[in-house]
Amino acid sequence: MSTQRSRREAVLDAAIEVLGSGGSRALTHRAVDRLAGVAEGTTSNYFRTRQALVAGVLARIARRESAPSTSPAAVPTDAEQLVAVIAERLRFLLGPGRTLTLARHALFLEAALDPRLRPDLLAESAPWWELGETFLRGLGVPDPRTRSRLLFAYLDGLLADQLARPSADFDPAVAVRTVMRGLLTP
Repeated sequence: MSTQRSRREAVLDAAIEVLGSGGSRALTHRAVDRLAGVAEGTTSNYFRTRQALVAGVLARIARRESAPSTSPAAVPTDAEQLVAVIAERLRFLLGPGRTLTLARHALFLEAALDPRLRPDLLAESAPWWELGETFLRGLGVPDPRTRSRLLFAYLDGLLADQLARPSADFDPAVAVRTVMRGLLTP
């Protein structure tokens, strides 16, 4: 990996930290430079505008959250296996991946207010929806494309709720199992 590429990634990772710990208002070129430990102006050299920085952050989040493999061995063969896969992912996103999740949700809110971000957000979401569609189709779920998107909307809402109003006894498997019952119903 080249020095320029690794520095660019370090800048983007710092931007994710800024966004995930301080929200959208905290995301400035200067704040990223400080957190990344690079010379003032470095972030601006890579991303001239805030919009370019946000697009870069969105792409970096997508790379860091890259969808798991859809190899036959990785595809759940029953609803309980899918519940386990999703529950484990939720545990990660609420635990070690919390800052990444907060950054992604901050970008969701920003995209709601800035339509220029929506195409990038949709493009980064599509692989996850397709993965969900593959899993749901394998389980015989009717209209797996629509239900995959609904599943991810539910999961993002669940994440937002647990980030903002965490419940000490939250069990992601119970929450996912509940929604899976609805998805499996014709």
